[in-house]
Amino acid sequence: WYHFRIEVEDSVIQTDIRVKVWAEGDAEPAGWQAEASDSGANRLTSGTVGVWSMSSGQKYWDDFAVRPLSPPPTDLTLDVTIVGNGGVTKTPDSALYTLGDVVTLEATPAAGFVLAGWSGDVTSQSNPLDVTMLASSNITATFTEIQLHPLTIATTGTGVGSVVANPDQPSYLTGDTVSLTATAAPGSVFKGWSGDASGSANPLDLVILGPTAVTANFSSGGYANDFN
Repeated sequence: WYHFRIEVEDSVIQTDIRVKVWAEGDAEPAGWQAEASDSGANRLTSGTVGVWSMSSGQKYWDDFAVRPLSPPPTDLTLDVTIVGNGGVTKTPDSALYTLGDVVTLEATPAAGFVLAGWSGDVTSQSNPLDVTMLASSNITATFTEIQLHPLTIATTGTGVGSVVANPDQPSYLTGDTVSLTATAAPGSVFKGWSGDASGSANPLDLVILGPTAVTANFSSGGYANDFN
């Protein structure tokens, strides 16, 4: 003899089938041994169970029982917690949702803040965020303050020159790229960069990762190419 247990549960979006089988005398396995899901539009969501005998007086089952599962939850909640400065709108905005409902969350950062991401029952960086209601959920929207970093440019050495930054602004976001172009005055030569930059590339593409200070080094003794 073998025992078997089959559980079939249909939700709005799919039908889940779970099975376990164990031999007579063994303990029933704690977990399901096989699981499958059917999300096809034409899948069966209800029906009957039939049991047959091979001949009179013979049977191939014992203690057969069919019990309905608890109905799927229909009163689901979606709670949104906000960390930092910003707001979140829910569409549709309802106190309760039904299994399978899709709710769109859209985050709006306050001035000077940015959405860092969603956490809790859903982890994502998407904005807006579509949430399919399969259970009551708690989601946190985290807003972080935009970090602006100053860029200080100086010149040094025995020569004379100047540096132009593009874009030229008092501060930059983390990850911004700034192009620095050094121009030596007549009689001077650009020798390279120091501080938070190195090498002699000119122009120099500089990635801002924090407060940044760069020095352009010029030496005297260059010759101007000026022929008339």
